[in-house]
Amino acid sequence: QKFPAAQVTLVEKSSAAFAYLQENARASAGAAALESGQVKAEQGDLFTYWQGLPAGRLDLITCNPPYLTAEEMAHLQPETAREPAMALDGGADGLDFYRALAEHYQRALRPGGTLALEIGWQQRAPVAALLAAAGWRGVVCVRDLCGRDRCILAQAAEPNEGKSPR
Repeated sequence: QKFPAAQVTLVEKSSAAFAYLQENARASAGAAALESGQVKAEQGDLFTYWQGLPAGRLDLITCNPPYLTAEEMAHLQPETAREPAMALDGGADGLDFYRALAEHYQRALRPGGTLALEIGWQQRAPVAALLAAAGWRGVVCVRDLCGRDRCILAQAAEPNEGKSPR
């Protein structure tokens, strides 16, 4: 293990996919990590999961949310159309999950903690704008091996950063 003190929580909404999450966690981290609680698998919904997170305690949140638009959902290739819609459908403009992440998850990170999000290759500007508007700082985009925008990284601001004193 590169980070033996790390505490990891994996969250999945789908009951059907949750069994695979547990299996993959066991294969990747080992049974001992799961039994000790160092790695936890939980069922949860991104739109409400943030409510149970402790404020300012996490170092890193990663997420590969559904990000296809309604138009893209209507024209899926056959191999993609076999996937559950809930794993793909990001709402009318593909940004529903990013709105929730931008609005609610910064408080769970320690100041300077990182949010890492997979994005659709054409979503850099709107996702970066959502994060900036919600007060995230250091927003950068990382490209995949084909040179397409693929991941957005952002840091949680200091609790009072950007707020005027009263």
